[in-house]
Amino acid sequence: MSLHLEKLSFTYQLGTPFERTALSGLNLFINDGEFVGITGESGSGKSTLLEILSGLLFPFSGKLRLDTEIINSGRRKSLERLRQKVGLVFQFPEEQIFEKQVYDEIAFGPRNLGLSHSEVDERVREAMASMGLGFENYRLRRCHILSSGEKRRLAIAAILAMKPQVLLLDEPAVGLDYEGRQALLQCLSYLNREKRISIIMVSHHYQQLLASCPRIILLDKGQLILDAASSSWLEYLDFLMQKGWKLTASQELVYRLMQKGWEFSSSPRSPEETARAVVDFIRRSRPGRG
Repeated sequence: MSLHLEKLSFTYQLGTPFERTALSGLNLFINDGEFVGITGESGSGKSTLLEILSGLLFPFSGKLRLDTEIINSGRRKSLERLRQKVGLVFQFPEEQIFEKQVYDEIAFGPRNLGLSHSEVDERVREAMASMGLGFENYRLRRCHILSSGEKRRLAIAAILAMKPQVLLLDEPAVGLDYEGRQALLQCLSYLNREKRISIIMVSHHYQQLLASCPRIILLDKGQLILDAASSSWLEYLDFLMQKGWKLTASQELVYRLMQKGWEFSSSPRSPEETARAVVDFIRRSRPGRG
């Protein structure tokens, strides 16, 4: 299932003194089965874009297509199909947990669909397994005693039990420690790779996206300014610097070396291989000092 945005724009509080354009003339195509990261500074339009893709907001101009079908507020059936196929996980979703036990929290959505007990149970078990929550160990646990990372995975499992084809995540790793963040990202990679769920993940920590998402989209003041494979991200450092984008220390090192003539290869390299390449370049640049 693909999502296609054509010249899409959205403005908050239109016609008031507080009018603010969040998205402007955005063109974007998300293919079936992709894992896409969206980054940008605060106010760049990231969260607004997710809410439009989920059907919570409607563009003031432009089109949103689900496959070939145009989605808008005047077409109720198309909007229902979008919401059935796209699941949105807000920031800090664990704050929206309201059931006492893990099983009941995940089963809440399927039960409201009127599914049989066996169908509900099957969905709960599958969702828990996908998010690394062992059924026997977690099903009767009290939600409030779970760690922050476990609560985050529980909240996502509750969305997965509704069987979305696309998962939208707004800063899913924010506030988690390293262990919780890694566990979450591994589960998301599994969902995309094994379950073929398309994932669109927003984060202002673009370093996390580079490690997880094959494709990265950069928004700036409501406009798409970069859409590139994460493996080629370093090729755009000069462009990012011109745009005032803050680089990490390692990226700035690569940028400075490239200015001095180092040819960066976009082919995948381990950190050790990259380090050796940098050392070799420095030695060649400083004859007699190696």
